Amino acid sequence: MKNGRASKTHLVALRIVAIYASFSALWIYLSDHIVGLLVSDPDTLISISTFKGILFILLTSWLLFRLILQYVDKSERANSTVRESESRMNKAEEMAHLGSWELDVVNNVLTWSDEVYRIFGLAPQAFAATYEAFLDVVHPDDRAAVDAAYSASLKDASDSYEIGHRVVRRSTGEIRYVLEKCEHIRDCDGRITRSLGMVYDITESMRAAEALKKANEELEERVAQRTEELEKSRQELEKQNRQLRDTYRELELETAERIRALRELRHKDQMLIQQNRLAAMGEMLGNIAHQWRQPLNVLALMVQEMGLRFEVGEWNKDHLDSYVAKTMEILEHMSQTIEDFRNFSTPSKEKAPFSVNDLIARTLFLFEQSFGAQGVSIKVSTSGNPVINGFRNEYGQVLINLLTNARDALVEQGTKDPVIYVHSRGEQGKSVVTVADNAGGIDEKIMDRIFDAYFTTKDHGKGSGIGLFMSKSIIEKSMGGHITVRNAERGAEFTIEVPAVPGEAALRNLTENAPFLRPR
Repeated sequence: MKNGRASKTHLVALRIVAIYASFSALWIYLSDHIVGLLVSDPDTLISISTFKGILFILLTSWLLFRLILQYVDKSERANSTVRESESRMNKAEEMAHLGSWELDVVNNVLTWSDEVYRIFGLAPQAFAATYEAFLDVVHPDDRAAVDAAYSASLKDASDSYEIGHRVVRRSTGEIRYVLEKCEHIRDCDGRITRSLGMVYDITESMRAAEALKKANEELEERVAQRTEELEKSRQELEKQNRQLRDTYRELELETAERIRALRELRHKDQMLIQQNRLAAMGEMLGNIAHQWRQPLNVLALMVQEMGLRFEVGEWNKDHLDSYVAKTMEILEHMSQTIEDFRNFSTPSKEKAPFSVNDLIARTLFLFEQSFGAQGVSIKVSTSGNPVINGFRNEYGQVLINLLTNARDALVEQGTKDPVIYVHSRGEQGKSVVTVADNAGGIDEKIMDRIFDAYFTTKDHGKGSGIGLFMSKSIIEKSMGGHITVRNAERGAEFTIEVPAVPGEAALRNLTENAPFLRPR
């Protein structure tokens, strides 16, 4: 570029000199010829020639001044444009990280743009602008490859080459990655005279690529690790699934076995319940028999008396009416006894208030004769008149279970003067009923089991083991109370506690909603 500008300057100077020489020759020739034709006096001719010379000098000086001024102005504008263009070029190269260079192959003169210096980390004054100096900046490991690429392009008569390599900045030792492209300029004989090239700083791209590669490797490693973990999890899940399937099959077998056992147990329960019903029915029939025995004896005596009166002739219409009335009264009493037992054995449909003392009295009225036939006496005591809002007949069934268990214990133990003690009282908003005996008590080893289903201390075939279990279920689940047992001084004592209806409300509910049978 400097050689081009110098050649252009020489051409302009030669043009000015040619113009000046031509104008001078023409002026001298024309002026001398015209003056010689017009003036013949030598002195005058000298004066005119002197004046003509001064005028020529002035004219040519003014013309030369104008030409030089015009050239200088034009050169300044051109130089300003060039400098501005070069500045824009350098700025663009800096922004693009793209530098340019030119090598004069003939003179071995290397010219770099400012961006190349920046890329290589060099100062223009500290760099010997030769090809060898350039190779000295290239990374030692890449130097041979770069030289071989350039030399091969010269030997193979190639017009260009391209290579990527590293450079080492002398000031910091930093390694930069560059991409170089080169094109050769040939003369008319085909010889390479100049090489033009560009240097593209790809350090950030390479670092980004390396970071991306590293990230990809790390990602692949994490993916491989995660894949391995997932495979282990899959294998573990598969193992768990196998275990679950095995467990499920075991549960199926166990469930089937339990269902079979439950069916057998349900069948046994039904048999036990049936046996319990039959036993209760037998107990009920026995009680009815005891209730009917005296009325039947009375009827038998009346029939015998009727026959004797007829034989002795004392039979008349009044006697007939009297015996018919007494017979109907006895039959009505027997029929009412059956109705009382039937009502007593029917489950209550819904909760209703009832007097605990009244229920105890009615229960004892139905059963005391059968107990008395076995020599068992019942002693009753009360304190207050508690009222319960609950299932009357179910509560009565609990009393029957406790009374019959106490009677059986007394009979089995052969207790002398067997007695059952029944006490009813109101206590802190509760109805408390105790049923005790003098049979000696319950063995402490089985005390915690007597309310369990199917547990009985009676001989085989004499007890089902569900009486106390059902009693506990009725009191605690259906009526919200508690039933407990302990060994008292003379024998076992069962205690029933159920929430009572308070005060006046108890009496009002009792009179309005619950008419009860009274003992006769």
